[in-house]
Amino acid sequence: MDGMSGTVFRQDTESERFVLRDEEGALLSAVDYRVNGPVIALTHVFTPPALRGRGWAAEAMRHTVDHIAQQGDLRVRPSCWYAARWFERHPERASLLVDASAAH
Repeated sequence: MDGMSGTVFRQDTESERFVLRDEEGALLSAVDYRVNGPVIALTHVFTPPALRGRGWAAEAMRHTVDHIAQQGDLRVRPSCWYAARWFERHPERASLLVDASAAH
């Protein structure tokens, strides 16, 4: 799936990671996850230090959440501060969040 101009977004199921890369294949940002039944925990959002502050993590999160929404059967638990803050800034996506009391 193409993202911002010249970027490619992919899910790497083997390493449980969504990745956003530039056209040469260099990592721009990644979202690590773990699936437990109907819940996908977003455990870590990473951007290489030299690329931080350019919006790559937000772009990776947008693609990740869009991908999860297309699955239709998963609910999200943002388990790292960045993912939690992203959902706070995008309340229109709150319907994807798991009810914390029901997830335990």
